[in-house]
Amino acid sequence: MRKKIYYVAKAWSAVKTLELLKACNEFLFNAKPLEVCNVVDKIKFYTFVWMKKRAKLGDLAWQSWCSFSFRMFPL
Repeated sequence: MRKKIYYVAKAWSAVKTLELLKACNEFLFNAKPLEVCNVVDKIKFYTFVWMKKRAKLGDLAWQSWCSFSFRMFPL
């Protein structure tokens, strides 16, 4: 159980940091509007992909991932 929670935290942290930096750079250097919903959607998507591949949770479903419930993990 701890290992799976660790993978979620690691994936979310890495993806969140990269996407926030990317969005801030686009806003500052390219004068593109900061669209929070798009940033959140990208964070959710890339964290899902990371978890599905790295944590070997092949049965992880996108619908359950969007609910952000830890009940989706087989513990």
